[in-house]
Amino acid sequence: MNNHRVVEQVFNLFWILLGIGICIQSVRHQLWNPDGPGSGFIPFLTGLLIGGVGFLLFLGEQLKPSEQKATGKFWENQVVLKRVLYLVGSLCLMAFLMPRLGFLLTSTLASILMIRVIEPKKWVTVVSTSVLSCLLIYSLFRFLVQIKLPKGFLGF
Repeated sequence: MNNHRVVEQVFNLFWILLGIGICIQSVRHQLWNPDGPGSGFIPFLTGLLIGGVGFLLFLGEQLKPSEQKATGKFWENQVVLKRVLYLVGSLCLMAFLMPRLGFLLTSTLASILMIRVIEPKKWVTVVSTSVLSCLLIYSLFRFLVQIKLPKGFLGF
């Protein structure tokens, strides 16, 4: 078994275990109540999806004929590795800053960073796309679904 395949299978196992963990934690919340889905219902479905996809990826890798199995370095393209690390870092930063800066400001800043990292565009395009999409998402959750999103020190 080559190094690339081992790393891929470790990641697949990680997704399976993460899905199981999410399902276990969501069962501790109410999955269903007399009014319909409880607070643990969506996380439970998410856990099933994550774990299921991880299992399918794990199984798919096991069932591949040996000549089709992955070979070579895990991250051959360093540019792609850098982009992935920036994206993961920006999502972690977003999770850390959300309670402090609020949803609207944090998501706008994070989406600006992510759009620039994925495929650099003109600043006007990046900022306008980020602001409009974050305002749309905020409006959808705040007014249509009526979910309160975190407010920052600026009050929005």
